[in-house]
Amino acid sequence: LVQAQAVQRIRIRADLARAEVPPGQASAVGLIINEILTQTIQSENRHDGESVITVSAWTEQDDIHLTLATDSDNGAPRDVTASGLGAQIISRLSRQARSSVRWSATGSGINVHITVSRESE
Repeated sequence: LVQAQAVQRIRIRADLARAEVPPGQASAVGLIINEILTQTIQSENRHDGESVITVSAWTEQDDIHLTLATDSDNGAPRDVTASGLGAQIISRLSRQARSSVRWSATGSGINVHITVSRESE
């Protein structure tokens, strides 16, 4: 997506620990992440300066945690949540994947935290 938008100012960094999503939830979680990245990149693309999007994943007990955090060098205010169709997609997929999505503003960007409760196996 970054290349498709011809954006050279946005870098994506991954800090991923093993976080296995059960097969019944994997498609929905993947689509949630894709939609959040799309919303985040579009938000960052509206601002001048360099941006880094860090994607992190880890497991704690029976939950899988994913964060997508932006860090921008210009400090301009950001949209804190998804909007329109993107928000509807994230909301519906979150219910399907037994997950929650929390958006928050930071001093230099956006932080999105996804918690996925694993299905009983």
